[in-house]
Amino acid sequence: MSVVLAYSDEHMAVVASDGRVSDIFGNIISEEYPKVRKISMNVIIGYAGHAIPCNTIADFITNPESSRLTQDARVEDVVDSIQTYMSSYPKGLNIGFVVCGIGRNGKMRTEIITPGGNSQIYHPGNEEPFFCAMYPKEIPTNAQVFENELLSKSPEDAMREAIKICANLSQTVNQNVFLERLQIFLLKD
Repeated sequence: MSVVLAYSDEHMAVVASDGRVSDIFGNIISEEYPKVRKISMNVIIGYAGHAIPCNTIADFITNPESSRLTQDARVEDVVDSIQTYMSSYPKGLNIGFVVCGIGRNGKMRTEIITPGGNSQIYHPGNEEPFFCAMYPKEIPTNAQVFENELLSKSPEDAMREAIKICANLSQTVNQNVFLERLQIFLLKD
């Protein structure tokens, strides 16, 4: 499994991943594969887990011929599409997505879609940004690698450093970092 990190606050969202993809036997398929994508002008995603279903779902929702999503798609639209495609896969398959961007209400929103297709919704605020991490099983979920880096660095620099740390802890992660960033500008009255 890969490392996927997400950060969002009231004005921006950033999603990062490492670049290693392995098969089910642990054989490295690619060292330069981004697991983050810009879906529309309002939404970015990251994904981790079994490579074929994750890539198939990401390809399907970004392909204009197969997807009903438009360039104005919002977080809720993308989550609905991912959940629809995830439902065609067996339950318990190790795939997860994080979807960040602008919601239908015009504000930042982050949703985490777990392997069962369930969604957890987060609305970052002025004083409380939201951040999350999907780590391989070798890295304890309570390791707080990303959180510790955020204490002293910008979100992008914290992501780069956290991925480097994870690459030293897991053979399924490399130090190649792929980032997508979404910025919103609010007009003042």
